[in-house]
Amino acid sequence: MVELTKEEVKVICRLVKGKAPHLNLDPYPTYSDWFKWDAKHLLSNTPGPKRRFTPSKWEAKMVVKYVRAIRKGLLKFDKPKEEPRFHLLWGYDSGSAEKAAHLLYIPAPKPKLPGHEESYNPSL
Repeated sequence: MVELTKEEVKVICRLVKGKAPHLNLDPYPTYSDWFKWDAKHLLSNTPGPKRRFTPSKWEAKMVVKYVRAIRKGLLKFDKPKEEPRFHLLWGYDSGSAEKAAHLLYIPAPKPKLPGHEESYNPSL
C-alpha cells in the first residue's frame, strides 16, 4: 500500500484530465520569432520540374532563326584577336616612357653571368 500526499494526488488528477502537471507551468508561452525570414530561402528542398531545364518551343524557334541567318551570312561575328602565345615575364626591356611613368614598375636586374673559370669550384 502506498500513501500519496495531497500534492501528488493533485498532480495525478491534473494528468488524468489532460492538463499540465504543475500549476505554475504555462502551456502556451508568448512566442518570440527568432528566425529572420529571407526571400532567398526556398520553402522546400525539392528539385525543380524537368520543364525548367528543357528549352521552350519559342527558344527553339529563335535558335533555328539565328542558325539560318548565320548560314546565309546575314549575321557575322568579329574574329577574336589572336593573343601572343608567349610574353616577356618582366615586360619589355626597352624601358619605354610609358612603363617608366609608373612608380610600381621595377625592371628585372641583369647581372653579368660568370665565365667558365669564375664558376663555382667545390675543390677550393
